[in-house]
Amino acid sequence: NDMIVCNMKESHVQKDSLMPGKKALEECQIAFIRPYPGVWLPTLDGIDAVLLDTYHSGTFPVADGKLALFLDEAKEKQVPVFVAGVPDGMNYETTKLYREKETYILPQASPIAMYIKMWLLLSNEMDLETYMMLPMGMDIV
Repeated sequence: NDMIVCNMKESHVQKDSLMPGKKALEECQIAFIRPYPGVWLPTLDGIDAVLLDTYHSGTFPVADGKLALFLDEAKEKQVPVFVAGVPDGMNYETTKLYREKETYILPQASPIAMYIKMWLLLSNEMDLETYMMLPMGMDIV
């Protein structure tokens, strides 16, 4: 069988398709941003995708308005933004902002696992919006 089995279901990803090689891993530009007071948000020139880590409740510093501007820039530049660590049912100001700004709120999984997954998908020129939301290799349970 040439398919990867994920959570006991077959995936549409070929076993050899997640091997680094189509695009060098160092060419994949991911902004992996962790939350802290006064967090610095980079410009998105040359960035392929953004992965936002969050505090335990799925929140991120928003009081200064910089996150909203950052998410607007991402949308304008067509840079997908994925948010890790948002528990189901959270309805804080930040989680409302994620939805309003059309980010992709990832299923519960380790943020570093999502970073590696994103890196491998980009290096294989696979669609992030589709595959980041699907379980692969038991990363999302």
